Order: sequence, then structure tokens, then C-alpha cells
Amino acid sequence: MKKILCFNSKGGVGKTTIAKELAMLWRRADQRVLCIDLDGQRNLSRHFLQDEIDNVESGVEVLFDRKVDIAKVKQSIYATCYSNIDILPATDALAQKGAEIAQVPGGQVFLKRALQSCGFDESYDICIIDVPPTLIGMFLFNALAACDFVLIPMELSQNSMDGLLDTMEILHEVQDILNPDLQILGILINKYSAATTVANTTIAQQLAEAGYNDLIFKSRIRQATVVVQAENARASVVEDVSGSNVASDLVLFFAELRSRIEENGK
Repeated sequence: MKKILCFNSKGGVGKTTIAKELAMLWRRADQRVLCIDLDGQRNLSRHFLQDEIDNVESGVEVLFDRKVDIAKVKQSIYATCYSNIDILPATDALAQKGAEIAQVPGGQVFLKRALQSCGFDESYDICIIDVPPTLIGMFLFNALAACDFVLIPMELSQNSMDGLLDTMEILHEVQDILNPDLQILGILINKYSAATTVANTTIAQQLAEAGYNDLIFKSRIRQATVVVQAENARASVVEDVSGSNVASDLVLFFAELRSRIEENGK
């Protein structure tokens, strides 16, 4: 099971939307997908479970129990309305669990331990993990310790560029200390608008100066109202607005993403 984290320390760059669409794209490629929502805002959970999210009794917090209860974990996995996509949703219990494991030695590897213990490799091909936009926190470090790959969505804006620099710094520290096998898949330009020519050029220059050109995906996801409409309707762009330009952008990006994963040999 390949574990992919969508992460950027800057909020508002669309990482949860990208995580959602990636799950849909992997599903369309006949892959079995497990989504793990570690963001207390629960946006990924709301998309896939919709009104059922209010009836969830337990969710992703069970992965952080001191002793992994496999039966309890499996009971906390919910089938979604899309075939081949299941989710461990975020719940109100997540914040308290984070405070608990922060006091436990080895708390940063609880997620990695749980994923290894529960036999998910037999049930799923892909695991998509969503985390809150932050540079600190036990859930972020757990996700980074457990993942094989990190995908970094960003906008071509100065705030997003500043967030990228902070994000890359923490990723390199994690590679040095916590997870030497963690691979940075690349930087995805999201919410792209050709109209902001000056800003695009300025940030592109900064990316080049920082040495990130080789990390940037050739595919870009355009800014469009269909994305907002899909979010409001809790729908998927690639599934429900398949004829749109953004859906085409996502399909092209997905092909490039899969190629990079194959090149990395995992």
C-alpha cells in the first residue's frame, strides 16, 4: 500500500481538494483507496460521508491508541458512496487524542505502527492522508513518519511561496531524523490563473532560485468556479464535472504523478 500525504504549511492552497480528487483518480484506475483524515476541520470526511459524518461514533483517533485494537480499527473504517474508497474519518475525539500521545514516548510513530499492524496492505493499494496546515503537531509528524510520499500543492502567490519554504525545511528535517525513506513527489501548482502574469513570473523566479524547478509538476490545476461549485455540493470534479478544463488538468496531473511514483520504485 502506497501512502501519500498532501501537505503544505500554508492553508488555503487546496490540499484537501487535491487529496479528494486523487482518491477519485486512483479509484478510476481500479485501485483500492483508504483515506485518512487527520484534519480537525473534517472537510475530507464530510465530502466522503456527507450527512453520515454526524453519526460517526469512532474514527481515525483509534489509530493512536497506546495498544492497537485491530478489530476496533476495522470498525472505524467507513465505506463511502464511491466503490473502492473507504475512510477513517476525523472526529471530535481527535484533538484530545493528540494531547494524549504528545505525552507518550514514541508518540510520533503511532500511525506508522498502526498501519503496519492492521494488515492494510492486503485490503488497499493506496492510502491518501490529509493533515491540517501547520508546521507542528503530533498528527503532522505521525503522517510524515508513516508516509512513503509527500505531495505539495501551492499557489503562485508570495504567501504560498513563504509556506513552501517552511514546508521544505520541515520535510528535510523529517528525512534526516524521523523517516529517511520519505520521498518528495513534487510541487503541484494549484488554482493557477494565467491572468496574474506578474505574480506568476515573480514566484516562478523564486522557485527557480530556490532550486525547485525539477520538483514542479508540468501539469497545473486551473482556478475555476467549477471547483468551488463541486466543493459546495460535496461532489468531485473528475467524477461529477468530468467535461471541465479542471477535470482535464487533474487527469493530466495524475498521469504525471503515477509516472513519478513508478520512477521512485515504490
